Amino acid sequence: MPYWYAALGTMALDRTILEFNTRLFANSLMANTALIVEGGRLSPETREAIRAFLRDRAIGTSNAGRVLLLEDERDQVKIRFERLSLDVKDVLIVEAQKHFRDAVIAAHGVPPRVLGIVTPGQLGATGEVEGQLQTFRETVLRPGRFMLESTLGVVVSSLDPRCRIRFAELDTTDQRADADFFSHMLDHGVYTPEEVRSRLEARGS
Repeated sequence: MPYWYAALGTMALDRTILEFNTRLFANSLMANTALIVEGGRLSPETREAIRAFLRDRAIGTSNAGRVLLLEDERDQVKIRFERLSLDVKDVLIVEAQKHFRDAVIAAHGVPPRVLGIVTPGQLGATGEVEGQLQTFRETVLRPGRFMLESTLGVVVSSLDPRCRIRFAELDTTDQRADADFFSHMLDHGVYTPEEVRSRLEARGS
């Protein structure tokens, strides 16, 4: 199962709301109405036509905002529509779509700040951004990179055993942090100067 499978229903519901709102606005926001007949009764054929319309053409996002036309030749019969309580603000469902957005982002493991989503009250939290990027790299990008390298490596090695694939890793640290890290590694003999230079060149590319 893909890791975003848990948010599949949320994605579908969010798309349904978007399509419904789009079609509703395209049809001049004709909201839910009540059909009122005064001074007479509708014929059985007309009643059946109304039922068929409501059943087949008034349900679903593709039918949002459709209008039913009714005619009667008798002068005493009056047909009117009574508008109900549906309002524009009820149609947009902004808060619900924000919830759907957050659920989808969480399922993909992407930090909100990477997508430009800022939580109120947390403006200017530089450490928070760095922490989110670090977590994103360790839990999502790095495992995905290793898996893709292994998969493509099988194909490449079958053509030439000397070849291998390596992807450059996302650098979430600044130059000061890099300098402190590589200086520490050099002092303890973990990296050679050539290895440090090679890693820095790979990051720069």
